[in-house]
Formats: sequence, structure tokens, C-alpha cells
Amino acid sequence: MAELELLTLILKIMSNEKTELEETTNPPLLIADVSKSLAPHRCPVCNGNGLVPNGFYMQTSGHWSTSSITPEQCRSCNGTGIVWG
Repeated sequence: MAELELLTLILKIMSNEKTELEETTNPPLLIADVSKSLAPHRCPVCNGNGLVPNGFYMQTSGHWSTSSITPEQCRSCNGTGIVWG
């Protein structure tokens, strides 16, 4: 149910329709204005797959070594593969 409410809120914001939060806040929120300037982009760190090689964030010399082959979550996009900007 929460996902549906969030999607409804996002659609209202993107359509410049007033939300309950905006109507009850003084001064009005600028959420709708901010959403116009943000666009989704493929994460340049993980190339959009949400994962980086294990040890990626621990390497300091341009190459890394690790005993695990399990990839770890990309910190730039929090594993979504999308960054907003």
C-alpha cells in the first residue's frame, strides 16, 4: 500500500498537481520545481547494474585483490543502477 501512495505522490508532483503536504505547508514546498530539474541517469560507477566487484571500495592502488568473488552493492546509486541529476 505504501508503494502505491508513493507512486501517486510522485505522479502528482510531476504533473504539478498540489499534494496534501503542499496544501498544508506554509510556505509552499518547492518539491515540484526540484523534480523538473532532476532526471534519471545510468550510474557511471556500476554502469547501471547496481553491483561492483568485491573490494572495489577498498582498493587504493588502481587494482584490487579479494578472496571473495561475490560482488558488492554500488554505493553511488545504492544498488539501483540509477543516479538522479
